[in-house]
Amino acid sequence: MWSNRAVAECIRIHLLEMLLTIKGIIMELTDTAFIIGDIHGELDKLKQLIADIPSHVKILSVGDIIDRGPKSRETIDFIRSSSIQAVKGNHEIMALELLPLIQQLAEGQELTKTFMCKLGASDWFYNGGKDVFTSYNDDYQALLTDLLYLQSLPLYIETGIKDEEGLELLVSHTWSAYKPLKQASTLTFDFVWNRNQPYAKKNNTPYYNVFGHTPTDYILRKKATIPAEPIFYDGSVNIDLGAVYNTPTRGKLCGIYFPSLDYIIV
Repeated sequence: MWSNRAVAECIRIHLLEMLLTIKGIIMELTDTAFIIGDIHGELDKLKQLIADIPSHVKILSVGDIIDRGPKSRETIDFIRSSSIQAVKGNHEIMALELLPLIQQLAEGQELTKTFMCKLGASDWFYNGGKDVFTSYNDDYQALLTDLLYLQSLPLYIETGIKDEEGLELLVSHTWSAYKPLKQASTLTFDFVWNRNQPYAKKNNTPYYNVFGHTPTDYILRKKATIPAEPIFYDGSVNIDLGAVYNTPTRGKLCGIYFPSLDYIIV
């Protein structure tokens, strides 16, 4: 589902690309970004969402690219081989807690019953990681490679792209709590686990924060007949529409342009 403004934004960028091509100008458009909500292995929705995004738009992800959905492994491959820049979400953090055990398996450790119990007792297995683990079909070296890629993802991205008010786009998994980045007490909690929302708080930072982590219908306590939609706050927006859940108020993947804040839902 595209808003009229989102369609207009896409057309505007395509026309600008054509103009630059006609003039023979080679340059990268760095004034526009497109940020994707929590994917959770919903690769088909991801591909549908970005199918018509102009090539020069910087595409970013708020994290939680794995778990619960049908194609976590394939989603990692797709994002890694594309120009999409992602941050760590809490599901990536949970998977990385098992990195030492996966390293042992990749080095030849036998998957004994005792070893499997260690994996099974993890937060990752409890929150969708077991199916992801199984999808590798005992190819532990491939799993280790993917985990090392997830480990390389940052906790947040300062994009350098600013809106008309001079606010710079900051992409993180959770709301940054309007804290100056250097004063964030515990980065992993502040940018990965924090479920607080801005509500009526005023933004006192130089950033516009796009984040996910908590599905918006949970925040709004909406009735089951109202479809998912992003929630806009002062200087931030939550775009997690619960893509992996098949319910009337979830099951959608959202992407949002910055600085226009026009969004697309699939």
